[in-house]
Amino acid sequence: LTTTAVVRGCTFENNRTDQNGAGALLCGGAVLVESCRFLRNRAGWPAGSTRFGYGGAIAAYGYTNTKLVVRQCLFVANKAISGGALSVADMEELEVTNSTFYGNEAQVRGGAIVLDDIESTVISNSILWNDHASAKPEIDTLFVDLLAQPVDIVWCNVADGVDDTGSFSADPRFVDPEGPDGVLGTADDDFTLSSWSPCVDAGNAALLPLGLFQDLAGGARVVGASVDMGAMERPGAAPLNGRPVCATSIDDIACPCGNFGVDGSGCSNTEGAGVLLSAHGDPVVAADDLVLRASGGPANQPGILVQGDAYAAAPLKDGVLCAAGATDRLQVIFFDAAGELQSTDPLAAAGQAAPGQTRIYQLWYRNPGGPCGTGSNFSNGVEVDWR
Repeated sequence: LTTTAVVRGCTFENNRTDQNGAGALLCGGAVLVESCRFLRNRAGWPAGSTRFGYGGAIAAYGYTNTKLVVRQCLFVANKAISGGALSVADMEELEVTNSTFYGNEAQVRGGAIVLDDIESTVISNSILWNDHASAKPEIDTLFVDLLAQPVDIVWCNVADGVDDTGSFSADPRFVDPEGPDGVLGTADDDFTLSSWSPCVDAGNAALLPLGLFQDLAGGARVVGASVDMGAMERPGAAPLNGRPVCATSIDDIACPCGNFGVDGSGCSNTEGAGVLLSAHGDPVVAADDLVLRASGGPANQPGILVQGDAYAAAPLKDGVLCAAGATDRLQVIFFDAAGELQSTDPLAAAGQAAPGQTRIYQLWYRNPGGPCGTGSNFSNGVEVDWR
């Protein structure tokens, strides 16, 4: 990147404008914005014309030889008429990498980002969640789509979903995004990924810029098997090594009595959202240290960990069975008082998995008084590639 401006390690907080770009207004040239925080900035809010009020945090415009690169930045609780956090128009290139957008708001379009006439856009390794707008709460690509300009949103977690390489939609499970004071965009907010987050190790390390060795909090940028999505790496996190399948917010499945779960879980149960199953550790047969963890279950109830070698989406009991083909029951295990459990038996040995094989794991658990009245339910599935 040949830059005409570099903005690095800055915080833009509580800025206001009745025009565009309350945090930063960038016009022309090549600009790198790296490891910055944009908190509670407002452009044209709450009332403004259609000409002003773009980009609560950043508004960027240019015509020739223009490029905006945003790396490892945090955008929280910014507001605008359009493009709650970021508005980019009339540029040659836009790159957004390993950034987190949360709780931003636009009155019209693009709660997080609005794009208009950009020749090439790549958004990667980023999280866009809980942003709001009348239309397109996360990313508004209407005008670039009309111009048939390419937009790649890869290896991202986007709340309203994208169909692109490595991307999905599931609650990122930040540690505490509002902090103890319960207010977004203040100093006590914690956007570190929890150990249960599907964004841990879910990015593509090959897309990291050269020389980016620390995350936004100053910790190591890559801790586990790959880079985490978002601006902050989960410190010391055990790798999350399994793809969620048969999940009501990810796959197109039909829960038996309309009891759809949320946040990548299975179908809803007496506890509400449904059971979320995830795989942690390294899926290496020789080590056999991969464990399955579940949360959101009924306290003290038993479940059976099930393995299959094929995928299905068959409604069964109060849930959906997705571990199909040649199936095995691996372990009976009980939820604790908090509705959580973790496998203890070596999974590869119990299921006779071999290197190069793919297996789907799921939890079938008792749920008396469940929404469909059958007495049991299923978690989401986790697909694991054994090495």
